[in-house]
Amino acid sequence: MTQRNRNLLALLLALTLLLALTACGGDGETKDPVENQVEETDDTQMEDASANTDDTADDSNVPPEEPLKPEEAGAATETESKPASGNQGGVPAPKPETPAEKPAETPDSKPVEKPAEEPETTAVDLAEFYAGLSDQLPAMMSVEGETLESYYPGLADIAARQCLVYYAAISASVGEIALVEVESADDVQAVKDIFQARIDYQVGDETNPGGAWYPASIEGWKNNSRIVSNGNYVMLVAADHPLPLYDSGIRRSSASTAGGACVQVETPGFSIQPHQYYRDAVEALGLEMKLWQYELNVEAAEAEAEQLRAYLKRSCRPGETIELWNLWVGDDREEKIARFQGRLGDLDREALEQLCDPPTQNGCPGQCRMAVTI
Repeated sequence: MTQRNRNLLALLLALTLLLALTACGGDGETKDPVENQVEETDDTQMEDASANTDDTADDSNVPPEEPLKPEEAGAATETESKPASGNQGGVPAPKPETPAEKPAETPDSKPVEKPAEEPETTAVDLAEFYAGLSDQLPAMMSVEGETLESYYPGLADIAARQCLVYYAAISASVGEIALVEVESADDVQAVKDIFQARIDYQVGDETNPGGAWYPASIEGWKNNSRIVSNGNYVMLVAADHPLPLYDSGIRRSSASTAGGACVQVETPGFSIQPHQYYRDAVEALGLEMKLWQYELNVEAAEAEAEQLRAYLKRSCRPGETIELWNLWVGDDREEKIARFQGRLGDLDREALEQLCDPPTQNGCPGQCRMAVTI
């Protein structure tokens, strides 16, 4: 059985310019339309009046309208409401049709801003939303009833159209998601306060050791939990996040003797690849491990320690904790695992020697777990 390094790295992780140009109208009354002003007369009178109007009403007698100056705006309505000169028979002559003048903007006129309309939030089926995220989260279980009330006190008292809460089946994994759609936007802040109380409890303080219990899990809740809202929707998510794969492209070269001849052998250098080698056997050990697991190809050399530190620094946020494992999955496996912890700056060649070549225990290959805080 070949010994391999297993690196389980973890973490979690939107005016109308009502120119009230109420352009100052004048004080004069506006007359009713012509047809409403004509008094009842007999047909003969109407015909005579029409004839006289046709003969005498001349558009040339109507002085052309000039654009209004701001100070003349108040007289505009009164002037336009009087009958045109030259009419006879008591019937006002129709005004010549002229383009309507836009009321002049007075110096004191200011645009009236129309209140901005809030964008409508598209309806979301939270069950479908969660299903789309499930492959990025650890194995989850639904939280309901008394358990829900104990995790999120007061949440059940808020009127909600949808409410879904899930948490990680493995307690050492940082994994929890709560999705709520409230009926009233006034309750959004109340839900956010309840979510924040959940985070505070999991992280702990001087009087509370931290509901997440394990040091790495507490760090995960502290650094990788988020509360977001959009319209009447509120979400809390706390989960380990995946790390990017990496291949340095460097080849290791070593000398090997075979049949009396010395040959140079090249092997792949520092890299981070998906955990495939003996994955089922590792999971069968039942160890409390993080969700995202990788194969770490590294040797106890200062150059590779530097590459590993640089990779973790650019791939993780400050405060996150990753775990480096060296496990033996043979039948002669020793249950005891040496455990170390330290800061990223302590991850040097000597630390890699402890990881890559842990001491044997009771004649069995050594094993090691190293927690590194970024």
